[in-house]
Parts: sequence; structure tokens; C-alpha cells
Amino acid sequence: MEFFDERSAEYTAAFRTLLRCNRDRHPAQLAMLAEICAGRPRTTRSVDWGAGTGSLTSALCARFDTVYAVEPSAHMREHLARAAPSAQRIAGTLESVTLPEPCGVALLSHVLYHVPDHLWGEAAIRCARQLTPDGVLMIALKHPVTGCNAMLEAFGAPPYDLYRLAETFRSHPELTLELRAAPGGVATTSLADTLAIARFVLFDRTPASFTRLPTEEEFVAYVRSHFWDEARGQGGWDLPQVFALVRPNPTWRR
Repeated sequence: MEFFDERSAEYTAAFRTLLRCNRDRHPAQLAMLAEICAGRPRTTRSVDWGAGTGSLTSALCARFDTVYAVEPSAHMREHLARAAPSAQRIAGTLESVTLPEPCGVALLSHVLYHVPDHLWGEAAIRCARQLTPDGVLMIALKHPVTGCNAMLEAFGAPPYDLYRLAETFRSHPELTLELRAAPGGVATTSLADTLAIARFVLFDRTPASFTRLPTEEEFVAYVRSHFWDEARGQGGWDLPQVFALVRPNPTWRR
């Protein structure tokens, strides 16, 4: 089975298909974003870590005058430039970029798939340390119980579980962590879209993550069996999200 190159146009196209067919992901994130932005002035600095094609970056730009958009992929940055032209685009990664100034609102939306699991805590702490004292970092990831996590496990790869961040934050009393869940799902009307999205989420894991990497035939058979209803011409699966809200702890003293 051939994997996507994350820097390719095909990967970007599959990502856009996921956004189009994931009926609840964007509204749930916008609702959470509205909550954490409520009452903040336009002068608030903000950042979208791993901005992708800019759907959330544009929402930040509608609220704040200064928005940093960190994105390593050149293909994604092309879409980002069109979606959020006023954002200050930064080519780099979570590990390589230090922001010019602390931010009051920070997003890390569905980015940790591209970070080794054992480094999630380190990445979250690094982003949180670039917040203002009243700032908040919103991290979003798929819920551990989803159809695509079940697919990963079926082929011998570990599922994603953002709840494990709690282990890291027990050692960081200078920060607080709040975890919430929101419903969601993927809904498709063509087998081609269903396959594209399933391939995209499968490739969140590297080939080395699988105890038994599926063949192309096994992958297609799994998608047809679990995610596609031929008789109805419809596909999809449950895809709820988990939100982690990280804030500086106002009661903490060295």
C-alpha cells in the first residue's frame, strides 16, 4: 500500500475532502473558539499552530488584528494565503518556531497526529509557554473511540488518545488542563471520497507504526465493509472530537 507524502498536492486534496465531509468538526471548533475568544479585544495576539488550509485561521483573523499562522507545508500555505490573507504566515513546525510575542489565544487543531505520541506533552507545554498570563491554548484531536481509530487498531497501529495529556500536566502545576468532548462524524456520498478520507486518516500513522501494513486490496475491502453502504450510496463513520484547554495557572507560585 502506497502512503501519501504530507508535502504533496494529493495529501492537501484529501485533507480538503475530509473538511468538506466532516459535518461537525468545523462548527464544534468554531463554537469552542467563540467561547475562548469571548470578551477579548481585537488587539489580542493569536496563533494557529499547524494552520493547514486556514479555515480556523480565517476565524481568528475575523476577531483579532494580529494572527500568526504556523504551517510547514508549502501546499497548505498556498491555500492558507487565500483563506486568511491578513495572517502573518510562518513556515515552520511546533519544534522550530518561537513566536515574536506571547499570544492570548492559541490553536493546535488536529496537528498532534504529525507529532510522535510520546512528544505530545512536550509540544503542548512548548505552545502553552508562549501564552500571555490570561491566554488559552485550544488543542483538538479525534476522540479515542472513532471509526478511524478502530481501523488503525485493525491493522495493528495504536489509536490516538488526547486524554493521555493529563499525565504530562500532573507534573506542570504552572498550567491547568480542561478536557471536553464533542460529537461529530464523517458523511460521504461517493466511494471515492470515502476512500480518500480513510486513506488520509490511516496515513496519520507512519508505516513503522503498523504491525501489519495492509495491502491496497485489504484497505479497500475494509473501507467497503465498515465505512461504505453500497445500497444507499452513502458512507461515513462517527468522528467525535476531544478538546484540551490549557491555561496558565493564576494561583501557581514558584
